[in-house]
Amino acid sequence: MVKNAGTSQLVWPLAGAADTVAIADATGSLTFGDLTARAQARSLEWGARQLVLLHLGPDIESVISYLAVLSGGHVGIVFGSSQVDLAHRVREAYEPSLVAGPGGWERTGISAPEMHPDLQLLMSTSGSTGSPKLVRLSRQNLQTNTGDIVETLGLTSADRTITTLPASYCYGLSVLNSHLAAGATVFLSSMSVTDACFWVDFNRVRPTTIAAVPYTLSLLESANWQAHDIASLRLITVAGGAVSPADQTRWREYSRVVGFDFVTMYGQTEATARMAVLRPEDYQHGRTGRATPSGAFRLDEKADERPGVGEVIYSGPSVMMGYASCSSDLARPAE
Repeated sequence: MVKNAGTSQLVWPLAGAADTVAIADATGSLTFGDLTARAQARSLEWGARQLVLLHLGPDIESVISYLAVLSGGHVGIVFGSSQVDLAHRVREAYEPSLVAGPGGWERTGISAPEMHPDLQLLMSTSGSTGSPKLVRLSRQNLQTNTGDIVETLGLTSADRTITTLPASYCYGLSVLNSHLAAGATVFLSSMSVTDACFWVDFNRVRPTTIAAVPYTLSLLESANWQAHDIASLRLITVAGGAVSPADQTRWREYSRVVGFDFVTMYGQTEATARMAVLRPEDYQHGRTGRATPSGAFRLDEKADERPGVGEVIYSGPSVMMGYASCSSDLARPAE
């Protein structure tokens, strides 16, 4: 873990050449070296370990604060612009010592609570709606899952992506982490894929990868995406819901004609992000995919009397530390 702003070592997950562009948005860009320096300086400015309520938006300022959390061993509570009500409840329940986001950061005047040394991030999950229940993720969870994604998708420093999902969503955050960890470039977009401005940026960035949820696929088709210059694409990943058989067939045909890999994935916030990957060569309707390299699936047949039927259990070092509902839960070890 990097804690000295004077060192030239990149902060995790940054792994690109110091003079290579790491992130860009509508306002400008930062190289891996510049991004490291900005994140380390901010972390040192924060001081001792903080609990940071982080509005992680599609902008450079937010990403600097996110990386400051990681570089200094702070703990971040991640939320997005669509989760403002939840953020208010979370602020009341956890009493963060700092609040950060697109507009900068400020202290709340409250001391950080006791927090377990392994704890790194707190993220909402499908069960968080209307309550401050959050998933506790360790640094090991993040690093392991990120490494698995880089390996499975074959991400390299030659890749470029344009964001289509909020980074406050575990899948969207995994896109940011994995591309930066591969030394790739991330263009932070706030535009819908149906917005003409998105395609202006797309043509300028010429991304090699795009991440989608099933609804994104529908939006891409409504935007007549094939009318644009998409020759740079080598990979489209889809997670966040089941892709219908008809959509699977259509998009796999698109991938064959255009020349990109269409990879479906399965994951949960509780396992940091992604648990299973279905490569094109493994495709068969009904399959979820193979477990990520560090994880494993097993079938617990005790859950059902029928042979071959039971509860599918995933295990591995990317599985969460547990849940939290208030600040006192942050000191608890992994369950």
